[in-house]
Amino acid sequence: MTTPSVKPGWRRLALMLAGMSPCAAERMIEQIRDDDPALADWLSTQRLSFQQILKLPQTQLALLIGQLTDSDLLLAMRGLSSVDKQVLLAGVSKRRAQILLDELQAMAPVPKREVEDAQARIVAVARELESEGRLTFSDEPMIS
Repeated sequence: MTTPSVKPGWRRLALMLAGMSPCAAERMIEQIRDDDPALADWLSTQRLSFQQILKLPQTQLALLIGQLTDSDLLLAMRGLSSVDKQVLLAGVSKRRAQILLDELQAMAPVPKREVEDAQARIVAVARELESEGRLTFSDEPMIS
């Protein structure tokens, strides 16, 4: 994938897409893809954020967390609110959650960049699961 140089207005467009429902944003990106595939690819990479991962249904979040290393999960949780930490930990067993919380409390301070890198790795895993059809970022209800 070629990364286009970010032109004025592209970030604004990405922000506008972020404010749309996931289905509407995806339809818009596909329409853009016809005229500018590189821009559409860039917009797709901007579409998914760590905060969106926290909004996944619990079953999908558990699937994602099962693919993560404890070190990435611990780093990603640094600086999150207690509510957001609980959202992430709801996807693991009570024993693993307690171990992670204990390790988190014992951790020394880490540079913000390490936290952001861990969150980016988690987003990358989420994208991979989405491309495999195992994870869905959609505003449509899931049917089991």
